[in-house]
Amino acid sequence: MNAVTRPAAEVNASYYGADGSGRVDVTAALAAAAQAIPPGGGRLLLRPGTYPVSSSVLLGSQTEVVGFGATLVASGDWRRRDGAGNPSAGGYSAIANRGFRSAGPAERDITLRGLTFDYTALPLGEAHAVSFRQASGIRILDCRFTGGGNGTALLACRDTLVARCVSRGTLNCAYDHWEGTSRAVVADCFAACARNYGILFTGVGTDAQDHRRATDVKAVNNRIFTPTQAGIWVCSDSAASSVARAQILDNYVYCGTPADGIGATGDVSDVVISGNTVKAVRGGNAIFIRPDRWNRPHGAAIIGNRLLDCTTQGDNVALIEALGDAAVIRGNRATGGTYPSLVWVNGAECALADNQGDAVTSGQKYRINPARHPVVEDP
Repeated sequence: MNAVTRPAAEVNASYYGADGSGRVDVTAALAAAAQAIPPGGGRLLLRPGTYPVSSSVLLGSQTEVVGFGATLVASGDWRRRDGAGNPSAGGYSAIANRGFRSAGPAERDITLRGLTFDYTALPLGEAHAVSFRQASGIRILDCRFTGGGNGTALLACRDTLVARCVSRGTLNCAYDHWEGTSRAVVADCFAACARNYGILFTGVGTDAQDHRRATDVKAVNNRIFTPTQAGIWVCSDSAASSVARAQILDNYVYCGTPADGIGATGDVSDVVISGNTVKAVRGGNAIFIRPDRWNRPHGAAIIGNRLLDCTTQGDNVALIEALGDAAVIRGNRATGGTYPSLVWVNGAECALADNQGDAVTSGQKYRINPARHPVVEDP
């Protein structure tokens, strides 16, 4: 006899008073609807409409929230603290996991699908749209984010996927991963940044004790526009944290500002930056691998990237800055713009081959430290 699969429980938020009219705050109604999902999991449905919220709606394990056409709006009376004066449980986010600030069992298998988050009422960016901490199996699919601090803030999570999302006007990072979030993928997403970063993977956390090791992170086929720090950045950012096995593949980054394009800093190892297009850098580096004040990168591969109409000068002496050990820089092409050197290498056991650029202003394609004995196949 074949086993019969029972359908997941479905809870319609409108049954709990979240009508989508946009006229009243529906935080309590959405919280009640989320609480109604049974322990075995289920689906929370939001009808098309506008849903003002003023604090975090917390989700349990095995919950899927589906809201194509539904917009959660940060209301003007957004509460940074709960009734007891404690920080908001979800870190000032519209949606978070129930154990966001607890040391208990972590939530798993939470999916957000088709939701829109509008945080333009909070111009300082002090709140995020979505935050999950120490959770696993997080899926954020086909969502849209406008304004606020971050679109997604994934902290110390495992097995996360952010895919086919759109972010506009975030003031910190469109798709943020902190505290060693690992086995993390951002794919096929769009970001038009108001400030700072498009995609960020890092080991360090927001608290001093949150120094972790992030592993197996990936950004694939994303389109990032107008960052003011970096389009995509992988960093350890503390003496005690690290990032290993990062893949930055086939992304498009348009700067148009003094920002950097794509890079990695600190204790990061086995980073592959390949097949990306970086355009219109103005003063920064198109691609960078560099130490921070604690550690050096190791084992970066910068291969087959296209750098279009990029201009750098002053302290940024090259379009590609590879200041780590065991770096391989091969098959990159730069067209247009101006830059003192195409590649700057200062690390042990580095190799350069088949890189081309047509606008070197110093007459020296490669700036190298000969004491480090780099292998240069096409000087």
